Amino acid sequence: MSDPITLEQLHHKINIQQQSATQDSYGQLVNTWTDFAANIWSFVDPTGGSEFYAAQKVNAEATANIWLRYNAGLGAKPSMKVVFGTRIFDILNVMNWQERNKWIRLVCKEVV
Repeated sequence: MSDPITLEQLHHKINIQQQSATQDSYGQLVNTWTDFAANIWSFVDPTGGSEFYAAQKVNAEATANIWLRYNAGLGAKPSMKVVFGTRIFDILNVMNWQERNKWIRLVCKEVV
């Protein structure tokens, strides 16, 4: 079976961020996002979008698959997010494509 993408398609750079808690000057815990992995070559593949009516306004939702080369040490999790330029994506699922340790597919939803 052929690969879902080629190396030539990895022309987007992303950062994967994780949430961490730090203390502010008053001793209160503040949640911040810090880079877990930076400048990763990837392929951002938009898969769809929708609009829905909630809370008396129209909301938009966009989804994407973000492909990157397998890296055993990466350890991306659904609690993390992807930053692609000015766009932010919540990671919904992390998949090792066909369990072949060659490609990782991040199933994501754009935060709008």
